[in-house]
Amino acid sequence: MREKAEIVDTMGDGLIVTDLNGNIIFVNRAMDDYLVENGVDTKEFIGKSALDLPTVRPEDTKKFAKLMKEVVEKGRAGPLEFQDVAGCWGSITVSLLKDTNGDPSALFAVRRDITERKWVEEKIRQQNELLEKVLESLIYPHYVRKAS
Repeated sequence: MREKAEIVDTMGDGLIVTDLNGNIIFVNRAMDDYLVENGVDTKEFIGKSALDLPTVRPEDTKKFAKLMKEVVEKGRAGPLEFQDVAGCWGSITVSLLKDTNGDPSALFAVRRDITERKWVEEKIRQQNELLEKVLESLIYPHYVRKAS
């Protein structure tokens, strides 16, 4: 059992476990680091709703609540991409944990930082936009022929 705990704690992605009402039971080291970097004392939020974390933008609370409801109904939900209050992008997937009788007992969410990917996507979009403008500004149409 200790090995499993070490694996969870050394994950690069943040993990948060809540009860079925969304109250925080456990966070792994990566999630704790993320929260501390954003000024959150994780210990203060154990037992409180994950939706009340200061990193959650108010406009995203309903999306996360819907995601949690979907998990209870279907067993898994996501990924859901979102931006936190600091402007960092994340992707979250939530799954249902069941007890030994097969009854739902908790939710666990894995948060992956996708800020760099979003930054690259935006740069590609900007470059494509610029290229389209350049091509539209040409007086004569030019064609690119594939070299043999």
